Amino acid sequence: MLIGELAKRTGTSERLLRYYERAGLLRPVRQPNGYRTYDEAAPAVVLRIRALLAAGLPTRIIRQVLPCTNAESAVLPCPGILDQGGVVQGFCPV
Repeated sequence: MLIGELAKRTGTSERLLRYYERAGLLRPVRQPNGYRTYDEAAPAVVLRIRALLAAGLPTRIIRQVLPCTNAESAVLPCPGILDQGGVVQGFCPV
């Protein structure tokens, strides 16, 4: 699906989707004409990103945690601990 369709499905602006791409949270495939295309799992990923942001997680942590989740909203086993400051250390390296 193209970025416009993903934006409609998730209620997220195209600009914000591009930001998620720059932040390494979304990985669309670039077509030869430069268009971004997203797979069918992308809407669930965008909604997870938004939920994690709403929970107060910064994008650098979301980038580490995102691979530990799946479309069923389950959290997959991932090694990692929180340090004294509440920062995730060694969590789901990508």
